Amino acid sequence: MWSDINWEKDKIVVHSPKTEHHEGGDCRIIPLFPELRNDLEQCFEETQEGSVNVVESLRKGCGNLGPQFLQIIQRAGLKPWPKVFRNLRGSRQTELTHEFPLQVVCGWIGNTPEAARRHYLTIADEPFQKAVHNPVQQTAEKSSLGLNKNIHPKEKPPEIPEVPTLYRPLLQTDMDDTGLEPEHRRGWCSNGLRRTL
Repeated sequence: MWSDINWEKDKIVVHSPKTEHHEGGDCRIIPLFPELRNDLEQCFEETQEGSVNVVESLRKGCGNLGPQFLQIIQRAGLKPWPKVFRNLRGSRQTELTHEFPLQVVCGWIGNTPEAARRHYLTIADEPFQKAVHNPVQQTAEKSSLGLNKNIHPKEKPPEIPEVPTLYRPLLQTDMDDTGLEPEHRRGWCSNGLRRTL
């Protein structure tokens, strides 16, 4: 219903007959997301005077929305995917979970973290691309490359005058390139990956 949308506070009340028998399960409040707001504002402008429901046809006994939605997808030139509504819900929950804590998103979607993990959350390509193209990591690598240009591992440190005999063993410089850590031989790790360190 249009009365469930609070335009000023960017909130929508979602009624849930399926969970109304649980305490506090009769409804939940979700954000009026900017991408949804634009479409709702356009629909509101096009509604007839005195219209109460956002989608009037749902109040006229339109039972199964699946076939209608498949036709809409096909008219848009797309190939329908399996479990249309469940996958839409899952993709939105996955998107939101990349930006907000899981318990917050579950409050908006109307499920539990366990149900989300079991049925809805998927691995999206965006986080993978973000990990591969992480600007912070690339900046750190460039900075370390600049710092490493001035390192000459075989150079002997300058002599420090008047070092007590007790501390002279610390001045030994006959360490090779392997440093203090034991050398790792090239080979295969236990997880099957090639070790090159």
